[in-house]
Amino acid sequence: DVIIPQMRSARQGGAAVDVRRRYLPWRTKEATSLFLSHGKYHSRITTSGAGESGFGDINITRESSDMLRESVGTFFYLYDIAKGKTWSPTFMPTKDDGDKHAVSASEQAVIFEKTSNNIATSLLVTPLSSEEGELRELTITNMSNTKTLLTFGICAELSLSLGRDESSHPNYERLFVATETHWNNQVIVASRPDPRDRNRTMAAGFLLVSDKKIDGLSAVREKEVFYGSPQSKNSPPILHDISRANAFRP
Repeated sequence: DVIIPQMRSARQGGAAVDVRRRYLPWRTKEATSLFLSHGKYHSRITTSGAGESGFGDINITRESSDMLRESVGTFFYLYDIAKGKTWSPTFMPTKDDGDKHAVSASEQAVIFEKTSNNIATSLLVTPLSSEEGELRELTITNMSNTKTLLTFGICAELSLSLGRDESSHPNYERLFVATETHWNNQVIVASRPDPRDRNRTMAAGFLLVSDKKIDGLSAVREKEVFYGSPQSKNSPPILHDISRANAFRP
């Protein structure tokens, strides 16, 4: 058997994906943005995989200060331990073209498809139909006859700030964000006091599920632990050395 983690979710929890899709260029001089929403929840995602999400006037993840760089987003990583290769199912942040690469969109879904070193990935991004949130479903398929062991990682820079506050004082605003984990690190809950009413709390939850058991799942708070210092978004050191997570818990 191929030992690889997969993210899957019951389809009734996500919006039905329209089979009529249009294919989009994924390497452009300027960011090509797509917008998804349900209720107060909304997200912007570019054809390279960058972007941000929010709820009403609250930024859940950090906004990019430079739309052209597309350096901020909820990024997925795969690391082939035997080959020492790191890549993403989207072009950013590793800037890996892959052997095959396509981006398509329907009315309320974006799908990133890539094949790299005989590993095929399909990343679906779509709003939930019954809740104000979002589903990101990653399907991984081994196209070869060789057993493959992969390390899997996700990184998102949390904000939980009003857009105008984050634009003025981004580092100061992130000092107030607290995180905690549950269910063997499969759930991360982030929260901070609401600056408009200190008796209220703003919170966001992230749930990782799989159709198979995920071994060695860890969560870290500091992006320097994930990306290293200086930061390496092309090949985060934590994927090569999972022990980095042991001393740095949320």
